[in-house]
Amino acid sequence: MITGDSELTAANVNDQLDNGPKSHLFLNLTEENKPVWFDEDGVKKEDFNVRNLNSLQENNSLCITGTVLKHFTTNHTQNEVSQLIRSITVFARVSPSQKVNFYFFH
Repeated sequence: MITGDSELTAANVNDQLDNGPKSHLFLNLTEENKPVWFDEDGVKKEDFNVRNLNSLQENNSLCITGTVLKHFTTNHTQNEVSQLIRSITVFARVSPSQKVNFYFFH
């Protein structure tokens, strides 16, 4: 799901469209611009590691914002960005121009 809505709204809508609610993990940036997975209550779960994406998505809906996506496209390799995009369930607060760019990553 790709939307301009907030993360929690988008995750809730995704639950209604999918086979029921899953746990959600939100990829956000710390004050040091370090990507970290947080739960719905803002509790840090684990640091981002591209090798953990498959195991994380088994039991969670992975969510990311357009701001974090922008950080990844400018600070990580194209391979890492592509792997991240393929693993994410919900893209929230995404700009129209970012939506167009999704075509190039799949």
